[in-house]
Amino acid sequence: MMNMTHIPVYIPVFRLRQQEQKVLTTFDFGEQIYPYVEIIKEYDKARVQSKKLKKDGTLPKPPKSKTFEEIHLPVIAAIKSKKVFVDLPSHFIERKGTQPAVISFMTSIVNKRDLRTSFMKKFNVLSDKVIPVISTYFHKTNEPNTIVAQAEDLRPTYSTICFRTCLSSYKNDIIQIKKVIQAQDFIVLDLENCEVDIDDPEINDMINALSDFDKSHFFLIRSALDKNMTNIGIKHGEIIDTADNSLAVKFRQLGAVGFGDYAGVKRDDLADGGTVSPGFVFYDVTSNNFYGFRGSKKPVIEDFENIIIPAVLSSEAVTRMNNSGREYLCERNRGWSMLNGMDTHAESSKNQAKFKRVSMEHYLHCIRTRIEDGDFI
Repeated sequence: MMNMTHIPVYIPVFRLRQQEQKVLTTFDFGEQIYPYVEIIKEYDKARVQSKKLKKDGTLPKPPKSKTFEEIHLPVIAAIKSKKVFVDLPSHFIERKGTQPAVISFMTSIVNKRDLRTSFMKKFNVLSDKVIPVISTYFHKTNEPNTIVAQAEDLRPTYSTICFRTCLSSYKNDIIQIKKVIQAQDFIVLDLENCEVDIDDPEINDMINALSDFDKSHFFLIRSALDKNMTNIGIKHGEIIDTADNSLAVKFRQLGAVGFGDYAGVKRDDLADGGTVSPGFVFYDVTSNNFYGFRGSKKPVIEDFENIIIPAVLSSEAVTRMNNSGREYLCERNRGWSMLNGMDTHAESSKNQAKFKRVSMEHYLHCIRTRIEDGDFI
């Protein structure tokens, strides 16, 4: 069995988009945090051919698009973590507005078990670092025993495997998992939108059903922020009342050794970007609450500089964290440093997506600090 000092406490889930990639390749996760990466596209964006003529009067050759391996292997290799969970999410559900590139990857690769397995094997050069994640295909293809089949296909390449299940399928999934799980493997159960209530009969049924497994590798994940939350819907400077981060407090009562979430932001539905709608989610680790900040009724990108940043920096949440006696707001907190850099104009604030990174960097730093201070021992 894996040495207990190398069992993580926290598993942040990243759907691999631009801001998530920046966080993944710069944040130091240490030994007690294993990031979980959901790869949702096969290729990068098409490169635009230069229209500038060469000296001989001809156009340069069209740029070559990068392959799946050329895009994703360097990202995984650059992550500062002992292990990384890698998932091509067969559990992903397409919704209205889902990006065409995501739909294409899901339908042509991920939804086909054999093809997905072949793509998972492309990470074999990082087999000491990568923990492949597998889930059932029954809801997609009605094919039986797909968990067993995937585990048998991947085991020769990867010594450790992660089995992902959810409240709606775990009763059937664990029958298969029991047949192939080994002592070093992980089980991650997604609570989806279920309330974190230790008295909930459904939750108790889940705990009992998993009682036969070694709990030292059992994790629960849940998005702390509601999927229907919008920037325009949050109340400026107030607690986001639909947010629920209680899993970080209750995970052991639910039989897990660790917990996971979406790193301080809501689970991304992978839709195309919309109009400018300045909004910002800021985590107060002292109260385990999320606060929302939004722009004017007629939003413009300058609202970040003129309204949101000043409100965050002067908020009671910041005061509480500064007075906590812990280094929650410090130079090591890249999100906090970015926010202050925008306030002094050392860094541009005219990028809405950047504030997603600030939220993630800040939240991850706070959780890492709590881990380092022994809060989860």
